[in-house]
Amino acid sequence: MLNKESAVALRMERQHFYTPVSAAEYDALFRDISPVPTIGWCEPGLPPTLPPHAGFDDGIYNAERRRGRKILKGRFGGGVAYVDAADLELYACLYCKPLPRLTLEQGRMLDLLRREGPLNIGSIKEITGLLVKQITPILHRLQEAFLVFEDQAYSDGDRGWYPFDSEFPAVNPGRMTKTEALEAVLPRFAYRQVFFTSAMAKDFYRQPLREVTAALEKLVSDGILAAAELEGTAGYLRPADAALLDAVSPAPRGILAVQRNDFLVKSLAGELKERFSSPYETLYYLLIDGELRGAVCGRFKFGPHIIEDVLLDLPSGEQESRREEVLDAVYTVFDRTASPFKRYAGQGL
Repeated sequence: MLNKESAVALRMERQHFYTPVSAAEYDALFRDISPVPTIGWCEPGLPPTLPPHAGFDDGIYNAERRRGRKILKGRFGGGVAYVDAADLELYACLYCKPLPRLTLEQGRMLDLLRREGPLNIGSIKEITGLLVKQITPILHRLQEAFLVFEDQAYSDGDRGWYPFDSEFPAVNPGRMTKTEALEAVLPRFAYRQVFFTSAMAKDFYRQPLREVTAALEKLVSDGILAAAELEGTAGYLRPADAALLDAVSPAPRGILAVQRNDFLVKSLAGELKERFSSPYETLYYLLIDGELRGAVCGRFKFGPHIIEDVLLDLPSGEQESRREEVLDAVYTVFDRTASPFKRYAGQGL
């Protein structure tokens, strides 16, 4: 059986929670944890960033990469996110929702872009007479089928839409099956997560469990991954990591506030939703000694955010003894004066 403390420590090291990634190592991290969405609450149009993993201003860096089409925007599993340009075909194969027959509106939109494109939504509205609320669902469905490409070169709202094949003629979304694509991305997932369950992979990649399981079984049979158990939980890891864990020191004690679109958070989405049930919106999660053991709940606002409660999955004694440490972590991402917390561990002030 694996040692949990060592597995958690190696996961924290590889995801660069406590030792932020340098610019030289950033691209490899970005590719391994793709698709990468923007953070959970930010200005529309901003490039993706990786707080607290990056040890430099990766917003500027990714803005430049996006302008140069080194990272590309798309709809991957229903959500908007970015992937490295070198991996576009891989993720297109994994997430493509084909359109065997286009509707009349979809066909007209695609013909328009092939004839007149690139076009922004304002131009499409002017040419077709359609309303924005009619145009955007058509474009989004074509985008899910990798028939159109949205070029988010800048952070403003003026985005160009292109026929996908005119920009990426060598990319074939049907070159691999979804299971084959999963076989390609899961070893990356395993490297960054160290130990993971099929449910974690399902949550992150938003794929049916049967396809995730089929890919995992193939990777185990090929010796790329190995089945393992961690405190009674069945999962997987890379065979090379099983030997490494004996030499890994436990993760340092400490608390970090982690945004809700973080790679680790999205990998545990189902579990976290059950553990931190609240009538309020989850704003951030709290990484406590290497594990997600808390949630900051309330409401994001254009102005001071509202913190209704700080929920903790800790023994009651530890909740109190670490109260100031928890709140210090919360107020690294919120303004202590403008957003005072109303409850702590469910208890009102």
